[in-house]
Amino acid sequence: MRRAAALALAAYITATLALIATAAQPQDPCLAAKPVNVAEITGKLVGTLTKTPNDADFYRIVGVKPGQELVLSIKASANTSVSLNAALFREVSPGVFALVDENNIVIGRQPVELGYRWLEAETEKTSLGSFCIKVSQFSEVFQVSTTYEISVSVAEMFDTGGVDAPSYLDGAVSLGVLEPGKKLTITGFLSAAKKGNDYIDIYKLSLTAARGDRLVIKLVGSPEAVLDLALMDQKGEVTLRSNKTTVGEAALSLRLEKAGDYVFYLRISNSGGLGGSAEYTATIELQPAGGQEEGGQQKGGQPGVEPRLSDQTARLIVIGSTAAVAATSILAIIIRTRRRRAGEEYIEYEYY
Repeated sequence: MRRAAALALAAYITATLALIATAAQPQDPCLAAKPVNVAEITGKLVGTLTKTPNDADFYRIVGVKPGQELVLSIKASANTSVSLNAALFREVSPGVFALVDENNIVIGRQPVELGYRWLEAETEKTSLGSFCIKVSQFSEVFQVSTTYEISVSVAEMFDTGGVDAPSYLDGAVSLGVLEPGKKLTITGFLSAAKKGNDYIDIYKLSLTAARGDRLVIKLVGSPEAVLDLALMDQKGEVTLRSNKTTVGEAALSLRLEKAGDYVFYLRISNSGGLGGSAEYTATIELQPAGGQEEGGQQKGGQPGVEPRLSDQTARLIVIGSTAAVAATSILAIIIRTRRRRAGEEYIEYEYY
């Protein structure tokens, strides 16, 4: 009986201490801020900071969808010199916000404008589409006042298909069936690091080819960006061809040795955002066998496909090479024999 009472008391004390610890922890200001759907914002968010030494306002923006770019502009001024902090956070998991970008500057009577952008991507992890804006000041001056206004909007940055092409194979955007002799054009967007999480776009392509047909893909992106273009097999496990843009362009091609139905995955990326923000256009064509070959030479002088010789040309090269080796061997034997007759002990490289 006493043991049961002691266990009950211990459980009560433990629960009480946990409740006290939870209550003592300050709530994340981003969670405390009232959520505002980005689609419902019609004007500017305005406010004034007056408390010293610190004062801050937080705004929570929700409803940003994959393929949309959140665009923020913060304009602020003060009646005296003030240290201003402006930051953008993104909700990476329920209740957890991570810093995207921030600025710490000194402002005065002259208005200062700061800008932030974030392109939301379609990933395997569900997008929460939730962001938090922080505007704060620090000053020990009495009667300090900082006024600000925040403009919030979204830009549609959808890829081909009216969606954001995802970064995973299962959700790849289907481009349908490519017909021989016809070109298919796709367009899309990728974000730079700190400007979004859209670093990879994957498309699925089907086609029926005759023996010797050639699949040619050309990519044109922003000149300042560096993009990676890759063609993968039907399982997305093997990279068949790849290339990197030079001055915004790249090309690759693949000769199909057998007739039949094919499925490929096309991957366009920018090295985890390090390649920079880019708008791109890619053309895909299935060239019939015997047609003009394009895209076989990659940028930077690296061949996109292995060179192939006709059977007749290959036979002539083999015959010529064999004859040259035989003639060289005979010549070496003659020279060695003559030198031995002259009493010289001379060993030359031997040919076989």
